[in-house]
Amino acid sequence: MNNEQLDVSAVICTINQEKTIAKVCRSLKNNMVGEIIIVDGRSSDRTVEIAKKFTDNIINDTREGLANARNIGIANAKKRYILNCGADNVMPDESVKKMLSVLMKENIIGVGALTRINPNSYLTRAMNNRLEVRFVPGVTNIIGTPTLMLRERLIKNPYKVSRTWSDDSELCENWKKIYGKEFELANVVVYEIDQNFKSVYYRWKHYGISDYENFSNNIKEWNFRRKLKSIMHPFKVDVINVISKLSLKKIIQTLPFLIMVSFVRYYHWIAISIKSFFK
Repeated sequence: MNNEQLDVSAVICTINQEKTIAKVCRSLKNNMVGEIIIVDGRSSDRTVEIAKKFTDNIINDTREGLANARNIGIANAKKRYILNCGADNVMPDESVKKMLSVLMKENIIGVGALTRINPNSYLTRAMNNRLEVRFVPGVTNIIGTPTLMLRERLIKNPYKVSRTWSDDSELCENWKKIYGKEFELANVVVYEIDQNFKSVYYRWKHYGISDYENFSNNIKEWNFRRKLKSIMHPFKVDVINVISKLSLKKIIQTLPFLIMVSFVRYYHWIAISIKSFFK
């Protein structure tokens, strides 16, 4: 592997990630990223202590949401490109370089990767079944961590702080309007580690919050048909679209998981809507 450092700053936002942070940082070092920045939201475990073995760029976050934490890291970065990396994303060797090569395409303004999980339980096997058909290489409307983008663009048009959990979708929609270009999922597999029921629940809970934010921020502009499309979106992408592409055997394996996560997503969308209504 070429030992020349890449002109890339990796930004990792953390809260109590002591189980994963070393593997994530080590994978970034192996990818020769030029800078690792940790934006930590007051972790109460050994996250910061472990991270110090890999970087001195550790910034305290005030827990005002993921979008704000990302913007803090980007503002402190020194490299040309920003890799927003999840605190559970292990980047295989050469994966960042491959994502950079995709970003060099004339019509591409941001690059994501394919995520997979080591299948060691029913939960992780079901998640992989979903991931394999839900995300495929090529042009896409929205990308989520890990993402690679030009720092200059992120400074000019940053993540919207009011979107605490729908920051990726808001930024992608905004950039497409501003730049008139596309996002792409590279043919690069990145592994999410330490996945369990708690982390799955946490993820789909915040997908539900993201759904609420997208809906409430656009409700005045959307017509009835567009509102209905938004309401049906979680069920469509997490159940209908997935099972339509799976074999019968995998449908039987995966359907209980898909129903469970869809329920969690809708439950928290409704819960936060009711809470907001009575404020």
